[in-house]
Amino acid sequence: MPAAWHLLDALRTGWWPVNDDALTALSARDVTTGHAPVMGPRTTTRNETGIETHHPGPALYYLLALPSALGGHRPGALLLGTLLLSVVLVATAVLVARRVGGPAAAVTMALVALALQWAVGGGLMLRPFNPYPSVVAVLPLFALAWSVVRGRLTSVPGFLVVASLCVQGHLSYGIALLPLVLGVVVVGLLGWYRSRGVVWPLRGWRRVGAPSHRRLWAVAVGLTAVVWLPPIVELVRFRPNNLTQLLRYLGSERGDSLGVPLAAKLMARFAAPVPGGMEGVPAVGAFAPDVSARAAGWPQVVVGGALVLLLVALAVGPVLSGPVLRACAGNARVHDVVQTLLPRPSEVDGARVALLLWVGATLVVASVPLGAGGATWNFLQAWAATFLLWGVVGLCAVRRVARLVPAPRPVAARGLVGLGAVLVALGLAAAVTSAPRVPWGSGNGVRAAMPMIVDGLDAVAPRRGSERRHVVITGDSLGASYSIAPGIAVGLDETDDVHLGAVWEAPEDTDFRKLVSAPEGSPEVFVGTEGGQDEVPPPEGARPVCVLDGPDGGRFVVFVVPPAR
Repeated sequence: MPAAWHLLDALRTGWWPVNDDALTALSARDVTTGHAPVMGPRTTTRNETGIETHHPGPALYYLLALPSALGGHRPGALLLGTLLLSVVLVATAVLVARRVGGPAAAVTMALVALALQWAVGGGLMLRPFNPYPSVVAVLPLFALAWSVVRGRLTSVPGFLVVASLCVQGHLSYGIALLPLVLGVVVVGLLGWYRSRGVVWPLRGWRRVGAPSHRRLWAVAVGLTAVVWLPPIVELVRFRPNNLTQLLRYLGSERGDSLGVPLAAKLMARFAAPVPGGMEGVPAVGAFAPDVSARAAGWPQVVVGGALVLLLVALAVGPVLSGPVLRACAGNARVHDVVQTLLPRPSEVDGARVALLLWVGATLVVASVPLGAGGATWNFLQAWAATFLLWGVVGLCAVRRVARLVPAPRPVAARGLVGLGAVLVALGLAAAVTSAPRVPWGSGNGVRAAMPMIVDGLDAVAPRRGSERRHVVITGDSLGASYSIAPGIAVGLDETDDVHLGAVWEAPEDTDFRKLVSAPEGSPEVFVGTEGGQDEVPPPEGARPVCVLDGPDGGRFVVFVVPPAR
């Protein structure tokens, strides 16, 4: 509901992609135009160490390619495609949660999705920004991991595919999901051993007569291989490839990081559902050396830490249940109450999965280098892990109350209807009150300027029939080159071959779109920053065509430069 609200608003105001959104739009278009991407989006490691890397894979581009093409590569089609992907991810999370934990778990997952939309903002399920689909995918990943741990092996292919989508979308998920993947493998193998008496679920490692799951494993491996095929092609095609660059980055000197103790303190404060909670982690996006002070809210740390400890207690429930029941065996009444309060096996497994995600999010925050700062979207896992923590603990608490105070069936039915009404009301509230913590400014100014830019280019370099024209797009500042220029490229790329300036030395799958690949004598679009500190004069012969407002403030003057004779 919040996503639909913001979609209507974006379509009404004429949303236009700029910056990373525009680069995603171009790469999604490349899938259907003979330049299939094999690299993920660029990372910011160059700013930190000078080493140029990409996120692990281009899965998002391929998922958005079909809806973008069906919509004629219009900006609205990109929004609709991202919304469709988000809806599929959330629906998968809710349906799998219902299958594993019942209707109450499905409702809890829906509430978690609503809370995540409210916290991150209206663009979460709409904006084609690579960290966003990754954090939405954490919800079905949690549900699928829960299902696998419960012994439902049919969820293994989905788990591997969704985990791949998370990791390919953003490098930080390689850290965030490591505890979860290892935990699922260990718990899954232990469960397999307890139920079948074998240590490995493959042919030759099972007793005679035990079921074989070769087809299931073949499907899982095949789907995972398809998802990772473009990065595998990139490994062979480029030198240096992205893997070697990532290994160089991991082995480079990056200074001291926050560390686990401070990260755990920040995450505990973030988990506190009290005034002053949910602070600290997003602020790391612009933190200074006073980051320790950001975690100094001890009341919030204590409350959040208590919730985390409660999650730990749920996760180790079977270990504690035996001694506790034996201790109260002499008092039948107390024994029955304790038996009622103990978590169910499905709740224990859900708590374990949520705890592994919490540990992964803490490790991501712990890896942030001191003094270097980071972008807020690097810590979106904290929101997902926090809301899943609240969801698991809250679901167990509600179930305990329901078991201690059973309600007649008619009352329970009316309660379900009332809960549905509450969900609708919360959806409306989230739609109206959600404000993007990570701004997703639209390039409305670019959209309005496109007719003038096209007319200016036609005046200085008329197109010959249906022949595609090579156009160079440059800028005099970071905002001009990396925000406005890609937005202009989206508008021109349908009929022209655009070439963007980029300070990037490592080879890329978009080299055909770089400035150095433009034929000599190509017309140019130059974006100048109006009133900038280091304002650069336009090239000789440049003709101003329009002035536009940038998505994050500032004004830019757009020039067209005739081709050199």
